[in-house]
Amino acid sequence: MNMPYHWTSDRVNQCYLRNLKKNYLQDAYIRPVVYAPANMSFVQNDESFIIIEVWKMQPFLGESY
Repeated sequence: MNMPYHWTSDRVNQCYLRNLKKNYLQDAYIRPVVYAPANMSFVQNDESFIIIEVWKMQPFLGESY
């Protein structure tokens, strides 16, 4: 992918939990997006960024716990 990725699974999970707590969410859709600066060639990117988006969602089946 020509994109460096420096985050561990544990670190990303910590960020998920912090984001959910900050937004008082229990039932949520979580979408991590990793992207690199615009690069229209096959040159290796030097950096990449991660965004963790969350949306409040209704439970799919039954009640929320």
